[in-house]
Amino acid sequence: MSTAVINSELDTAFTGEEEFLCRVAGLTIHPLETSCKDPQYVVRLPGGKLIRISKKVREVLDELELPITHGQLASNLACRWNHVVTPDDVRQIISRLLKPSHLLAGDDTSNKPPARTSGSFWWRKFLLQDFFFSFKLIPSSVVTKVARRTAPIINKFLVPVVVALLILASISAYRDFAALRDSGQFKITDPAQYMLVLIYVFLSIVFHELGHASAVAKFGGVPDDIGFGLYFIYPALYANVNQSWYFSRKQRVVIDLGGIYFQIIASLCWYAAYLKTHNLGFLLTFLILELLWIYSLIPFFKFDGYWVVSDALGVPNLRRRSVQILARGALGIIARKQSGPAWDLDLPKGIQAAVMLYGAGVVAFMGFVIWSLIHFAPSRVIQYPAYARAVFDKIALGASARSYSLVTVEVIQLFLRTMMLLGFTMICMSFIASLYQSVRSYLKGRSS
Repeated sequence: MSTAVINSELDTAFTGEEEFLCRVAGLTIHPLETSCKDPQYVVRLPGGKLIRISKKVREVLDELELPITHGQLASNLACRWNHVVTPDDVRQIISRLLKPSHLLAGDDTSNKPPARTSGSFWWRKFLLQDFFFSFKLIPSSVVTKVARRTAPIINKFLVPVVVALLILASISAYRDFAALRDSGQFKITDPAQYMLVLIYVFLSIVFHELGHASAVAKFGGVPDDIGFGLYFIYPALYANVNQSWYFSRKQRVVIDLGGIYFQIIASLCWYAAYLKTHNLGFLLTFLILELLWIYSLIPFFKFDGYWVVSDALGVPNLRRRSVQILARGALGIIARKQSGPAWDLDLPKGIQAAVMLYGAGVVAFMGFVIWSLIHFAPSRVIQYPAYARAVFDKIALGASARSYSLVTVEVIQLFLRTMMLLGFTMICMSFIASLYQSVRSYLKGRSS
C-alpha cells in the first residue's frame, strides 16, 4: 500500500500583523486514529494532498474558518488554551505550522508541492524508498465500479477457507516442483511461455491492487486509481488508498492486507489451472506469486507489511520515528546522559516499546543485508562479467543459428539477474543513508 502523510518544510515570511487570516477554502479535517496520547487529525487540501496535524493545529484551523485578525486569533487561542498567547506566538504558529503546509488562504502554492532542487527531490525519494515516478493506469471510476462488486470477497467466513486452501496448495505445489526439478523436467524453453507467465503475474498483481480498493469500498469509501511506477529500478503497481486514513486502525489493517488476500486467491486459481492442464507455466506463476506476497510482508520495506505494522501500532511514519528513537537512545548512552524526554514519542509505554523493537528490527535487518552483501555480493559481482560474456556468447550463437527462442530466454534471464543485483544494492544503500540521515538530524537538533 503506497500511502503518505507528509508535512513539508518551507520558510515563509510573515506579512503583517493587521492582515486578516483565513484557512484554505474547501479544506476538510478528519480524525486520525493513532496510539498517540493527544488526538491527531488528517487535513485534506482541495488538491487532494493529505497532512497530519495535532490537536492544537486543529484548534487553530477551527478559529480560522472565518477571516480573523492576528490580535483576535491570539485572544481566542488564549481562551481555548487557558494561557497567554501573544501576537509573537501567533507569528510563530503561522510561520512554523500553517504556511509551510499551505493551510492559509491566499497562498498561491496551496495546491502545489514546495519547490525543491532536482537533487533534493531524488535524495528524498531515495531515503523514503518512494516511487521515483508514477502514473495512473486504471482510472478511479473503473476501479470503484469493480471494487464495489468484489468487496464481498472480503469476509471473515471466507478468509479461513482461503488460508486453508493456500496451505494445501503450497504443500502440493512445492512437492511437485521438487519432483520436477530433481527429474530435470522443470524447464521452460519457449519464450512465449515466459511471456505468458509474466502476463499471468501482471494480471495477478492488478488483482492484488484491486484487493486494497475492494477493502476501501467494503468500509464505505470510494476507491481511487490504480497506477504504475518505478520503485527504485523495479516496475511496480500501486493502489491509491489515501482515503484509508479516515478509517479506524483495524479497518486500515484490513485494507493493508486486502491486496495480499486477493493475490493469494489469484495464485490458487493459477494452481487449479496447473492441476487441470499440468502446464508448467501455471505452476511457475503460483510459485512466483507466493514469493511476491511473502516478500511484500517484510515490514522493513514500504510494502504492505510495513503498513500493517504501522497501522496496527497506530504510529504514522513508523520507520523514521523508530530509527530516530534508537539513535537518540544510543547517543544518549554513549554520552552517558539521561535521554529523558527524547524517548517520549507521545505514545503509551507498551506502544513505545513496540516501536523501539521495530527500530531494532530495522537495524538488525539492515545489518543482515550488509552482512549478506559483504559475504555474497563480491563473488556475485566478480562472477557477473564472466556470466554476462557467457550469455552474450549464447545470444550470438543463437542468433547465428536463428534460434530466436533461445536468444529471448537468455536476454530475459540476463535482464532479471541484472535488475536483482542493482535493486538489492540500491535498497541497501537506502537503509544506510536513512540511518545516517536520522543520526545527523538528531545531532543537528542537539547542537541548535
